[in-house]
Amino acid sequence: MNRKDRAALIETARALVTEMDLGDGNSAGGVGAAIRTVAGNVYTGVCIDLGSGLGFCAEVGAIAQMVAHRETQIGAVVAVTFDRVLAPCGRCRETMV
Repeated sequence: MNRKDRAALIETARALVTEMDLGDGNSAGGVGAAIRTVAGNVYTGVCIDLGSGLGFCAEVGAIAQMVAHRETQIGAVVAVTFDRVLAPCGRCRETMV
């Protein structure tokens, strides 16, 4: 993936980032993710943070969207906050494998 495509994927993910208060200490949208598949399609997701620990990462949301469209091969993935790019956590890495 070239520099321009990488920057576009980051901006796609960053456009999703917004802090949404879901009440009772729950939130969503603090992290946005974008996946470009081997076929060139882009899928996105946001994190959902629940006090119970049952929420999920933005990458998992994007993966669910990708699989719903019958794709399984990730070419590139990025997760971001307002001001930085994040490395995928262990759960995300396992889901991607």
